Amino acid sequence: MKILKWLLAAILAAVLACIAAFVVWAWPALYVPPVRDFRLVGLERISSEQLGPCHDANLECLKSLPYEEYLRIRVTTDRNLMDLAVAHELNIWKEVWSCDSAPDRYAMSEFIAPGPHVGEYGLPYGSSQEAEGFYAATGASPGSVLSYDIYLVPRWSEISNAHEGTKERAPPYDITSGRDICLHIGGGNILGGRFVGNTVRVTSAEIRAAMAGG
Repeated sequence: MKILKWLLAAILAAVLACIAAFVVWAWPALYVPPVRDFRLVGLERISSEQLGPCHDANLECLKSLPYEEYLRIRVTTDRNLMDLAVAHELNIWKEVWSCDSAPDRYAMSEFIAPGPHVGEYGLPYGSSQEAEGFYAATGASPGSVLSYDIYLVPRWSEISNAHEGTKERAPPYDITSGRDICLHIGGGNILGGRFVGNTVRVTSAEIRAAMAGG
């Protein structure tokens, strides 16, 4: 009986040690610190002709997309998202929706909006190798404060309403129709660690002014 109790205690201790080791190993991936200070710093209408050429290292090159113009929405935060992605092995993403709608997966599929980009370079997966290429391409450096751009396609027709090369679809829309547009940036990894930034609101008045100034 004493041997059985000793054996069970040893098994329990081994299981607890394994759990503790896993938590220590996985904690950087499981816990991602919040980023809640995103703020709008720029809004500009640009044409695809203003964009730079594609390079092999930029897999999300805007110049290769079939859109003639964009409303470039620029936000910033005090935290460097590339450094955050590397520290927690994150993929960085964004969601854009009409502020009149609940931010569900249907509302978030309305707008075509590549990004987030730093300049015209998409944020890559958070690895040291990818970060090295990212910093070399953008001229930025680890620890620096960056701006993040979302390139919103301002109008879309029902005649041709599918993303090139993907299964995603978007209904007809026109961002000058009088609605405010909301967005947030987030990130996640395969172990379930994630963050979702605060919502940034772009008002219809700001949108109309930017589109008129293009």
